[in-house]
Amino acid sequence: MIVGAQKCGTSTLHRALIQHPEIHSAVDPDTGHQRKEMHFFTGNWSRGLEWYRSHFTGTGISLDSTPEYICGRQPVERMTSSFPNAKYIVSLRDPVQRAISHYRHYSDVLPRSERWDWRRPGGDLAANISAELRNPFEEYRGLLRRGLYAEQLLRLYARIPASQIQVVFLEEWSASPEESLSEIQRFLGLDPISLEMRHQNQRRPTSERSVSGPSRDHSTIALLSDWFTVPNRELADLLRRPLPASWYR
Repeated sequence: MIVGAQKCGTSTLHRALIQHPEIHSAVDPDTGHQRKEMHFFTGNWSRGLEWYRSHFTGTGISLDSTPEYICGRQPVERMTSSFPNAKYIVSLRDPVQRAISHYRHYSDVLPRSERWDWRRPGGDLAANISAELRNPFEEYRGLLRRGLYAEQLLRLYARIPASQIQVVFLEEWSASPEESLSEIQRFLGLDPISLEMRHQNQRRPTSERSVSGPSRDHSTIALLSDWFTVPNRELADLLRRPLPASWYR
């Protein structure tokens, strides 16, 4: 499973990996359409394991890429209890850039996103960050708390062996896709083959606010950078590896 994080390239990784003949995505039994995100361990849990399994009819490795899974205690407990031997891929990204991408995406799909995890739908980035600092979201949701990667990973490490978890950085696998995809395939127990990586969800923002606002709001970016300094240090310590250079400002 690719279990997170939101806006960290999970769609791109999913599309690349299902090109392998031994990896298959979920397929809706009613429509025959592939489904990247099953949301089984979150909103569809009541449908039962048989419903979930009915979407994976191919042989080989089944791939569910739902970035919501890592955000909550309950989905982490459900998926690791249901599939204790599964392997988990976690893609991460500079949390400042993740928050900006999160904000842009939600802005682009208004009004559909009005009830999603941001405090000031339609407001600018600064207003949303300020409101979230005053009133944080529960679990690991919102522009800020989704970027607390170490805390989320610790819950996963507490449930399954580290050998079943591979953490990758968007900045690294997008720069060296062939090498990174080969490493992921080996992690999954496969002989690596050449896979094509095409970046997904690179939509052009629909409003001038979402194009220029977040990236030019230097004071809010500086605030975010400061806010994530300690969590990023905790992540590097947890993984015992340096973070991508672009995360440091």
